[in-house]
Amino acid sequence: MKLRTYRVFQAMILSGLGFFLLNRFFSGQLLIYIHQRYVWLVLPSAVCILTLAYILFNRRPLHRSEESGLLIEKEAPPNAHWRLMLMLIPLVLGVVVPISPLDAEAAASRQVRQSLTFSTDPNLSEMVLSLDPGTRSILEWLWAFDAAEDTGQFEGQPVNLEGFMIIDESLPEGQFLIARFVITCCVADATPIGVAVDPGETDALMPDTLADIGGWVRVTGTMQVTRRQGGPALLIKASQIVPIERPDQPYLYQ
Repeated sequence: MKLRTYRVFQAMILSGLGFFLLNRFFSGQLLIYIHQRYVWLVLPSAVCILTLAYILFNRRPLHRSEESGLLIEKEAPPNAHWRLMLMLIPLVLGVVVPISPLDAEAAASRQVRQSLTFSTDPNLSEMVLSLDPGTRSILEWLWAFDAAEDTGQFEGQPVNLEGFMIIDESLPEGQFLIARFVITCCVADATPIGVAVDPGETDALMPDTLADIGGWVRVTGTMQVTRRQGGPALLIKASQIVPIERPDQPYLYQ
């Protein structure tokens, strides 16, 4: 392979990668891969990649032969084909692999955490505790519960949560977890978190009932504090359980 041809292929692959990142940025699909605080970094990265592609495309000089004085094309580096293949792999994977956020099936293979402390910042803990209980997410409920000195304050507070349904064998029969994945940096560190739900007098929705919509439900009711595995734990006394479509942004962000 000639060097000029090699540079053309390099520029084409980098251009494809740059435009792929721009597409994901402006479509909002980057939030399926990374934390929202890092999304802005993708835009200058894509611009840099496209700039590099432009530079490579223009660095295709002909060289004058010392023997004949004629302009000739230099040969590409050894294993040029393999180098191009390695460059192409990320772009091919990004285009071919379908965008699919982590769901209940992925959570079932991991331990769904029902108690956690993501931060020791007292100001942040106070902010979470001051939120309207009816607007708290699963993450904020667990965060507030861990930060509270008196867990009894959560008794009877209103709950309105959306998440996918997980059956946890450690829970009493009939109860389940409403869960979501929380991301700290990117999808590689995604952790499933959840809160136990007691359907009570409502019609219990089992996973096979929710197969067509991916197991997502909206649970409304009131919060209770129970004891589980030797310590206090949250339990939602459900008044209504409604199947819903998966939200456009299924993750929570820490």
